Amino acid sequence: MSARADAPRTEVTGLLQAWRGGESAGEERVLAIVYAELQGLVANLYGLSESEFVHVLSTFPLIADDVKSAALVQFNNFH
Repeated sequence: MSARADAPRTEVTGLLQAWRGGESAGEERVLAIVYAELQGLVANLYGLSESEFVHVLSTFPLIADDVKSAALVQFNNFH
């Protein structure tokens, strides 16, 4: 892979490391936003309907409701 192709992976890896390290609440919020955007994008790439995505989100009890709501907003933004 080229250095340019590795850049997003490096950024995500850095975000995950910060999250695992218990960084500040501001950084956790950024991670929640990135996570929500990623989930919304992937659901769209899989071709899920809104109701299907709502169902999928409901099956993850450990994900905070505000993160699920943000993921649904992002999902709808991609349509």
